[in-house]
Amino acid sequence: MLSYAKSIPKVHKYKAIHQNLEEIFTAGIDVRLLNKDEYIEIIKEKVRKGYRIFLFDPIKPTTIEEIEKNRAKI
Repeated sequence: MLSYAKSIPKVHKYKAIHQNLEEIFTAGIDVRLLNKDEYIEIIKEKVRKGYRIFLFDPIKPTTIEEIEKNRAKI
């Protein structure tokens, strides 16, 4: 990468390096938006695995029952 950076003109150096790094870091990453049902299922799965998620109360961890009861608020 260093030899490549030294060989290109200085004007285009930062743009080319940034583009190269972006291609390296984002290779194989698929980004998409989740709908509400997918988001709720992911939260419920994390709670099942033991993650402590505080959605409705800052002191008490959220349970699956609370998620189902307050589905409209999420």
